[in-house]
Amino acid sequence: ELFTAEPDRLSRLSFEVAGIYFDWSKTHLDGELMGAFVALSEKTGFSAAREALFSGGIVNPSERQAAEHVAERGNGAPEAVDLANARRQRMRALIDAIEGGAFGDVTGVLHIGIGGSVLGPAQLVDALGRRSAGYKVRFLSNIDGEAFDDAVRDLDPATTLVVAASKTFTTTETLANMGAALRWLAAAGVDDPHGRLIAVTARPEAAVEAGIDETRVLQFAQAVGGRYSLWSSVGVSAALTLGWDVFEELLEGAAEMDRHFRFAEGARNLPLVAAFADRLYVRRGCQTRAVVAYDERLRLLP
Repeated sequence: ELFTAEPDRLSRLSFEVAGIYFDWSKTHLDGELMGAFVALSEKTGFSAAREALFSGGIVNPSERQAAEHVAERGNGAPEAVDLANARRQRMRALIDAIEGGAFGDVTGVLHIGIGGSVLGPAQLVDALGRRSAGYKVRFLSNIDGEAFDDAVRDLDPATTLVVAASKTFTTTETLANMGAALRWLAAAGVDDPHGRLIAVTARPEAAVEAGIDETRVLQFAQAVGGRYSLWSSVGVSAALTLGWDVFEELLEGAAEMDRHFRFAEGARNLPLVAAFADRLYVRRGCQTRAVVAYDERLRLLP
């Protein structure tokens, strides 16, 4: 009935941005509802909130801070972008050193973290690294010893680097697993287990206190939320196994969507239209959203 009433529905509610095709024509949004939602977004200050996100304003009220993951992708407050660029170059320098043999022969990476400190990089490696000739990367979150044994089962301790990612570097599970990794390296005869450690954190002083040399500490901003941290130094394991060029392409793809979100207005702004659909179905009493990955490589996206 909607398509009969609105013959231009497909062209009006489908878009292609950043090489991705979006289609809301099969939702219950119609012209009248779209107009009402655009008016609502204007009334509730959407434009000001969006500008606050990109200018470094406080958009995380519970922690009274900005959300600076967009700066990792080249958008946002100039000082935040400059700092993110400098930290990314530091990450690249460390990757260049690893590839240049500064850590000896390296065949594998054990990435330790929990929540956002591991889920994003794990998704990237699973999605894009299946045909990669890069390093063997394994991810560890669970504090159960069985999980540790499974993660290191096919890694050679003599040629494995350990990446410990924690924003505060106080996360109990991550520090416990890092200790287990150090014992695993020592038991295999590695002379300097701490020398095989790379820390990724917003508190570099905490990593140094834990015994990691400052040359192997990668920092990211306190205002980068865990679920968005893969764009920062937390993505080092993915950048290692996929290659730096792929990681840079990933950042640029995200930046393209950032630019669209920042400058597109009203019903042409894809994330805003997605929000309209969410609000519509919440109002209709729907309590579940299905995220269906049509490609096996996107299986971890939900």
